[in-house]
Amino acid sequence: MSEVAPGVWVHRAAFVRSSTIAGQGLFISEPVQANEPLIRLGGRVLSGDQLPRLFERARAQRTYVDTVALDIDTHLVLPPDTRAHYANHSCDPSMWLGAPLELVARCDLPAGTELTIDYGVISDDPTFSMNCTCGAPGCRRIVTGSDWERADLRVTHQGRWPVGLQRHIDAATASE
Repeated sequence: MSEVAPGVWVHRAAFVRSSTIAGQGLFISEPVQANEPLIRLGGRVLSGDQLPRLFERARAQRTYVDTVALDIDTHLVLPPDTRAHYANHSCDPSMWLGAPLELVARCDLPAGTELTIDYGVISDDPTFSMNCTCGAPGCRRIVTGSDWERADLRVTHQGRWPVGLQRHIDAATASE
């Protein structure tokens, strides 16, 4: 795997404000075109056996940890002090994966749009589960680290999966 940058880049027009989805959210103050980069991910890389310990420490400290499945048994942990942390989940997200560590606009976005990502398509942590309050018409109500197994998400996000999740999908598809 290539080296991961330690920092996170967030589009200059992204700002944090109250969200109807959950607490604070990340919004865009100007229109952006489909596929325009909005967030470049960075941080530290952990193996799957290190992740549960990190989550346990975070629960004890009442903090939140943002992670992305980079590869099978390899996870990127984003630094906590970045605006990217405020990108809420949506079952109908405004961003999705462009390049391997880049979130891009899923379609043309007008100014004021909340920048959201589908957490279920960036995680393969079997312990991850959250109640969803996104309000999208197709809301799944519960988002998990096993959502990559869903046929509907495989179609919607085809070609937009992190490498590790795509490998899970390819292995599962080969055995079907």
